[in-house]
Amino acid sequence: MYLNYLIDFFPPLFILPSMYNVLIADDDVDAWFQLNALLRRYLIKANFVTNFNAAKQYIDRHLPSLLFFDNHLQNHSTIDLIRYVKSKYPYAKIVMINTHAERPNHPALQPDLTISKPLMPDIIEYAIVKLLHGVNELHPELSR
Repeated sequence: MYLNYLIDFFPPLFILPSMYNVLIADDDVDAWFQLNALLRRYLIKANFVTNFNAAKQYIDRHLPSLLFFDNHLQNHSTIDLIRYVKSKYPYAKIVMINTHAERPNHPALQPDLTISKPLMPDIIEYAIVKLLHGVNELHPELSR
């Protein structure tokens, strides 16, 4: 549904599949396989890191358009990574993946979108459309 909207109104966006640099920071490889498979449906290739330091290095070198962060990365909270990204790259779009509803209280540390596991294709599609293309239609399953 959202993808059809994009193809109708923004066809050039789907000609260059490598125009988006997406990072998945998660210590669970199975989650990466699932999310990467969902992103490939939309011609988006994602890169994967498993720890906090590797995520910081990748972000500094490649500045991804969209970042998917698990809520915990090997002894670090995602809040530390969100704080780092928001302070250095305020326009980067962040999606936090939770197994439960954990959100930071401070507005400056809020991810742009919070989604819960299990990852569903329509939720990932909504994240792509909302964050990468700026379409603000609310998805019924998302509060934000």
